[in-house]
Amino acid sequence: MIGSSDEITTLTLQPGINMNSSHHKAFLCLRIAFLISFAICLSGCSLLGAALYKVMPEEKAEALYVPPKDNMLVLVENYRNPASMQIVSELLDRQVTYQLVQHHVAPIINPDRLIDYRQANSKKFSSMQIAAIGKALGAKQVLYADLVEFKTEGAIGAGMAKGQGEARVKVIDVATGEVRWPQDIADGYPVTVETPYIALREGASERTVQEQVAQKMSDGLARLFYGAESDRMEPHAPIAPVAGE
Repeated sequence: MIGSSDEITTLTLQPGINMNSSHHKAFLCLRIAFLISFAICLSGCSLLGAALYKVMPEEKAEALYVPPKDNMLVLVENYRNPASMQIVSELLDRQVTYQLVQHHVAPIINPDRLIDYRQANSKKFSSMQIAAIGKALGAKQVLYADLVEFKTEGAIGAGMAKGQGEARVKVIDVATGEVRWPQDIADGYPVTVETPYIALREGASERTVQEQVAQKMSDGLARLFYGAESDRMEPHAPIAPVAGE
């Protein structure tokens, strides 16, 4: 739910089909998937997603950047007008944090601590350097996403809407204030998402579209930092300790 500060929103990631496999393997996977889906639908389709997850091969992808295993703060905001997107920014903080923890990318600072720190330092927070915020919360690096765009738009007279989002992503070294990644794109690595038009009927509203954009955006942000081999990494404490503990 957008605006929730009590829990981390989880995302369901749908695995893709490995299009580089042989025709025989692809046919076999599709056949097995069909048989499973048919059998499950006879007794109720609620478990179909889980069954397909076990059957279909995972899409192979490499991380664009693998950060060091240092305490990391996730900070999403609209740089020019933070208040205008604060609610969705906090949602994205939580969704991205959840994915990074699940894939053992780095020890992540609890996003609740960022919210508390922002509220306790509201007068100076907007003027603070990214590295200074990270240091205050015990981070060694900050995954910073400038949420350039997050909007929905409707088709006039059609009762339909779609959403768009764009963010610029950097990883900042807290000790030096310098950009660890990407070093060749001054504004940060671009992540853009768009949803198809959906009909605004019972059970679907503009908020539904916003949640779809948020999910796709958090997927896009998090997947910059983990690849197909990430689940084989050694696990670690998911939330970084408070400095001085």
